[in-house]
Amino acid sequence: MLEREISEFLERYGDAFNRVAADEIAEMYHLPSLTVRGDGSLQVFTDLGDVRDFMETVAMTYYDEGNRASSFDELFVLPAGGQSAVASLRWTLRRDDGTPIREWRQTYNLIRSKNSWQLLLSTFHRP
Repeated sequence: MLEREISEFLERYGDAFNRVAADEIAEMYHLPSLTVRGDGSLQVFTDLGDVRDFMETVAMTYYDEGNRASSFDELFVLPAGGQSAVASLRWTLRRDDGTPIREWRQTYNLIRSKNSWQLLLSTFHRP
């Protein structure tokens, strides 16, 4: 059940990126939260607007590269207490015709807040 819940949450997350729906993406983040980018840089979010602005830039970058149908596979979910979990997966950005643009691994620490999952920590891994 936990893996299904996390999978559904991440499907909504990916769909929001496909549509560059920055407000929806931002709502999926816990405040505060942290993201570790591929270059090792850190982004700490304490304000919903900061999450929105940062994620809009990321989503637009993917969109400009041609992303219209991101997807994930190789999902592994580990419970981490009653209201938290760790999820690791491989994202693939895809064009409308399904051809891949790029892929990478990502690990998330998630926390259940207000009866929904939210991202607390996101760590980007190079392919």
